[in-house]
Parts: sequence; structure tokens; C-alpha cells
Amino acid sequence: MNKREVKQLYYLTKELAMWQEKLLELKNSIKVSAPATDSDGIRASGTNSDKVGNLAVDIADTEKIIEGKIAEIQYRKCEILKWINTLDDSYARLIVQYRCVDLMSWRDIAMKIGGGNTEDSVRMTFNRLFD
Repeated sequence: MNKREVKQLYYLTKELAMWQEKLLELKNSIKVSAPATDSDGIRASGTNSDKVGNLAVDIADTEKIIEGKIAEIQYRKCEILKWINTLDDSYARLIVQYRCVDLMSWRDIAMKIGGGNTEDSVRMTFNRLFD
């Protein structure tokens, strides 16, 4: 497994968050664009129903994209976990697990591992795996 493949999980997770945010925006805008009704509860005529219909389609499409991203993240996570288990060094396994699966910062990894490790030391160990 190369560095680019391992880092994809991080970016896929960011991408998933972006799509989830987009979905929330779409759902909020459908509430704003809901068709107006008169005092008797009868829907007023106009183009609002077209907007709502289009938003509903956009929401469904975005939900499908999110489902696909979640499936891809799960697949990549499994692949990375398999690769991590092939590493001989438990220190390196911890670093890769924390960075690539748990998506922790270098600083947080150094603190979690302890033992006088620094951001730079854990990052360099990670990078050496791919040299």
C-alpha cells in the first residue's frame, strides 16, 4: 500500500462531511421553499412545487452519493487495517492506525503514544514506512 492510498481515507472522510453538509443545506432550503397555502389549507398556485420537486430530486441524489462515500470509506478502512496488520513494528502500527483510521493529528498521536514522542517523530516514522 502506498502513501497516497493510505491518505485517501482522510480525504474521503472530509468529502463525506462536505456532502452531508450539502444535504443539510438542501433539506433546510426545502423547508423555506415549501408551497404556500391559503387560510383554508389549499395550496397556492405557482412554481414553488417545481422548486420543491427539484430539491427533492437533489436530496435523493445527494443521499445516494453519501451512501456511496460511506461504502467506499468502509472498504478503504478494511484495506488499511489489513495492511496495518502486516507491519512488523507495533509502534508504526499505532501511528498508522491513529493517523489513517482514527484521523488524529500528529500532535494528538504523539500525546496518545507518549514516551517523549513528538509530532515530528511520529510523522517521520509514518513517512519512513513509504520510503
